[in-house]
Amino acid sequence: MGEIPADAKTDLHYYYNQIFVPANVAVSAMRRAGLPLNRERALAQMQLWDTELKNLEHKVSSDAASRGISLRFSAKHSAAEAELTEYLYTIKGLNLIPGHVTSTGKESTDDEALLKYAAVGYNHRDTDIQEVHDFLKIRSISKAQGTHLAGLINAQRADGCVHAKVNWNLPNTTRISMESPPLHQLPERGDPEVAKKVKSCLVPRKDAWLGPAEDWDPRKHGWCAKVDVKGAEAVIRSGCIARCNTSVPYLRTGGDIHSKTASILYEVPEGTYKKGDFEREVPAKNSYFLLIFGGSPMALQQTLWIKGRVDEPIEKCEQLYANFFKGYPDLETEYQRDTELMIKRGYIEDAFGRRWYLPMPANVETWFSGIDRKWHFKPKKHVADSDRKATLRQVEKIRHRYANRPTQSAQGTITLWVIALCHHGEYVELQAPEYWCQDGTNGLIFPDAANWQFNEGNGPGGKPFQTWICNTVHDSTWLDGAKGTLEPAMMLIHRRSNGVPSRLLLSADIPWRVEAECGPDFGHLYPYDKIAKKFGLNPIPDR
Repeated sequence: MGEIPADAKTDLHYYYNQIFVPANVAVSAMRRAGLPLNRERALAQMQLWDTELKNLEHKVSSDAASRGISLRFSAKHSAAEAELTEYLYTIKGLNLIPGHVTSTGKESTDDEALLKYAAVGYNHRDTDIQEVHDFLKIRSISKAQGTHLAGLINAQRADGCVHAKVNWNLPNTTRISMESPPLHQLPERGDPEVAKKVKSCLVPRKDAWLGPAEDWDPRKHGWCAKVDVKGAEAVIRSGCIARCNTSVPYLRTGGDIHSKTASILYEVPEGTYKKGDFEREVPAKNSYFLLIFGGSPMALQQTLWIKGRVDEPIEKCEQLYANFFKGYPDLETEYQRDTELMIKRGYIEDAFGRRWYLPMPANVETWFSGIDRKWHFKPKKHVADSDRKATLRQVEKIRHRYANRPTQSAQGTITLWVIALCHHGEYVELQAPEYWCQDGTNGLIFPDAANWQFNEGNGPGGKPFQTWICNTVHDSTWLDGAKGTLEPAMMLIHRRSNGVPSRLLLSADIPWRVEAECGPDFGHLYPYDKIAKKFGLNPIPDR
């Protein structure tokens, strides 16, 4: 790969000393703190699910029996594939048309194959076939019960917490992952109702309130909170890496980028589609996060179907694709820049100097067209016809990684840096983006929180700060705390998040905006500012 440039050496040195080592210590403290679990509530939920599963299985089995099909569920709530296929796809059963077949040529019964007929969670519709919905609900609940909730119960230690194994400094990204149990895989997107019941069993370790959620008071009871970076990947990819002139004004001021995207996709005046509108929530939001990382029209068609059950013809997806890059031309330019790096350099590099070797496949021919000013690919002549599509798919996968990995790595690194700053204190000088310094100040909020530290470090009034970082999922940080500590905890994490001195964020003048939700457990979370208004706490300024 040649000699590492001097500036990259500096970046790596800074990353190792000021981010990697402090974050490693902070993540270790997070693992030691653990995620508190109320065992009694979890066991009670397991029993409720046992009853619900029994009723659903009886309902599905009875319908199958009325059709002359013997469909039974095992102790682990799975049905035999042959009988299930007969029930779903034969004229004797529901007579559905298979969504797709498996690699062995058999009709698939997975969730995607049944998406045409029913879904659970956000994609559920009143017109869904009830029998298919009931079966999918069995699958959803049984996984949540057997994998997630049972995993939490089995992993709980004597201190009442779950201490998952942390996979740190992974080879492909700086994001961390959890296993034993897999805390990052709760079915929040697939089935929010089921995920909420799992997360309701995760409660604060101090002063937990186990009564009705509406009677919870953070001044009298312990609390849980989830703090997310608002559109972290959009900020980094569009605002900091591509410096997209269309996106930056929205990202800088906290505007609605998905409403903007909807107006671009459908070529209508800005502001036509707002939060809650279908065009914004499904096509626009999913298109944005797919296409900023180089997704193709075919990938867009598949994404709209899986994420929103929107069955668009490929011609419509090609038009949406063209409209997107017409509205965001700087993102198209950045995508071509990534492609050139893939061809000429053969390795990925993130904003902190980390590198990943990922060259072009040897059996691919590349050339630059002066007509459309783009790089093009095709398999070399010796590649067999049967392998040509697979070769092009491999190229597309590599192109996606060149766009996605620097973004995810930077996002993961900055999130871990925030956690390190929350744990250790302000061991580096915080700096706010210039956009937040226009009032003549340094742009940093809550100066009283400058010397505070989570995980029972120095807190308000010099007392141990009884707030713990108990988990992190991608761009979010999970916290729990004792009664009376919610307000200072929000002050602290907002100060450190907004002032993390990332050269990437500062040079692009993009604030690292955060949104906080809090409540009596992780299943009942409400916007912090609404809670602050209700109980007279210090709100977070909306700048």
